[in-house]
Formats: sequence, structure tokens, C-alpha cells
Amino acid sequence: MAALETGKHTIRPRRLGHVNLYVGNIEAAMQFYVHVCGIEEVFRERKIKAGFVSNGRGHHDLGMVELAPRKMIGRTERSWAIGRAK
Repeated sequence: MAALETGKHTIRPRRLGHVNLYVGNIEAAMQFYVHVCGIEEVFRERKIKAGFVSNGRGHHDLGMVELAPRKMIGRTERSWAIGRAK
């Protein structure tokens, strides 16, 4: 991964923290990530059609929210775990 030079310190991301996605069908997306990819389901928020899965490295590694048809589907957010500045 690329490093960020701040002038005084170099900061390097250690790993991708988590990703949030807009999906067209939360049930199909959860089935895919849990049963095909083997990632553990950790939380569902059925009122807003959201689901979260984890590969064991954090509370959730992937969060998904269903949107109405014809809305923007895809990645919405990502976070990076950053090491200490050196």
C-alpha cells in the first residue's frame, strides 16, 4: 500500500478496515457473503434492510444496505486501519 508523507512522519495503512455497500437485494447479498464466501453474519437491522458480516478481524468487515431499485448501487464507504506514525 502507498505511504502518506506528512513532512515529519510516514503513515502506512496496515489493512482495509471495513467496506459498506449499497445492494439491490439484502437477502441475496447476505446469502452470497455468508454461504458462498463463508463470512460470518454478525448483525441484521431488518427495519432498514441492512446486514453486516465479519471475517473475524473486527465488529464488521462488510456492511450492506438495500436501496430501492434504480438508486445508486455499489461501494459507499471504506476505512483503513492505520499504524503508528514513524
